[in-house]
Amino acid sequence: MLSDRVSSAKYIKQVLIDLRFLTIETFCRCYCGGNRHGSKERAVLTQQQLDSYIENGFVAVPGLLPPDDVARVKARATDIAAGRVVVPGNELAGGRRTGVGRGNRLAPRTGAQAPVASDPANMISDKHARRGQQVYPVRQRAVEDATRQAAVRAMAAAGDPWVDVERMAHLIDHDDVFRAFSAHPNIVAVLQQLLGPNIKSIFDHLFYKGPYDGHNRYHQDGFFEFSDRACTAWIALHNVTAENGCMRYIPDTAGYGQFKFDQIADGVTPEMLAMEVLAPVPAGGVVFHDRWTLHATGPNETPKGRAGWAVHYASAKSRFIYDPTTEYKTFTQTPDGRHLRDDEVDGNMQYRLVSGREFPGCI
Repeated sequence: MLSDRVSSAKYIKQVLIDLRFLTIETFCRCYCGGNRHGSKERAVLTQQQLDSYIENGFVAVPGLLPPDDVARVKARATDIAAGRVVVPGNELAGGRRTGVGRGNRLAPRTGAQAPVASDPANMISDKHARRGQQVYPVRQRAVEDATRQAAVRAMAAAGDPWVDVERMAHLIDHDDVFRAFSAHPNIVAVLQQLLGPNIKSIFDHLFYKGPYDGHNRYHQDGFFEFSDRACTAWIALHNVTAENGCMRYIPDTAGYGQFKFDQIADGVTPEMLAMEVLAPVPAGGVVFHDRWTLHATGPNETPKGRAGWAVHYASAKSRFIYDPTTEYKTFTQTPDGRHLRDDEVDGNMQYRLVSGREFPGCI
């Protein structure tokens, strides 16, 4: 049948892409059911790790990804930052910003992002502050803005292409290497334990936290419109430590529920913040968290930058539903497979199957 031929052609094309960008070891695990020596060993969570995820809503898996694979995708990200591989430049597409977002790191930092050691007027614990409905980790060591700017100038003088990069959105839409990496067999093996056998990637974004850059506030990833399970894989492209702004979590055991997006301050208490857990991981480590688990990143307290790529996944059995806690009114799916919230593209242009099969009427 023609549809079978088309599917086969797409499969062959993906195999050729993966063969170019994955190591032999990884490629064999993905397509041959084992490694080049015939072993079928896969990277999966232990029962203790799985139990921890179920109880706390997150789990860190250091060393999940082989160093050679991480080096390839980090080099690709650097090529994109340098413009050697062209993707959109934070352009509007379907109502969303996509591609590489850049900013002037020499500009003074003010407000919640100011490089001060605390935020006295807004402190709600010894390590956290509140502004409006947002709660965030504060810097533990003050740094002069001139010191931060000197570190940025040193990057520029060295020709570092990351000097003005703040984020990269929807890399799976734009780049074959990132598209292949989002379906890395080690990541998929963990996702199968967390979400089941049928999984789609739905959204991705890479954040670069430059020298002495600030925090990212506490929030839930949400995916409010999905009926079934979803989680995020936060992939460290550099060594990510407590000092340069690793992931932080308030475990589900704190007893909070679903918040309206970015409206958490009235529901997060000092007692909950005292339960905060930091999740540092080396390059190639991955932290997985549930869509409703509160998480943040702390400020970068160092003169070196670091990057983390967050890929959001959901059960392929999920359907669009209306959730009254969101500001959106309609959720629709177009015939060509795009997902819309009030006529704006929601997440990636295409939700891509990374495991199992698709289901009629589902995402």
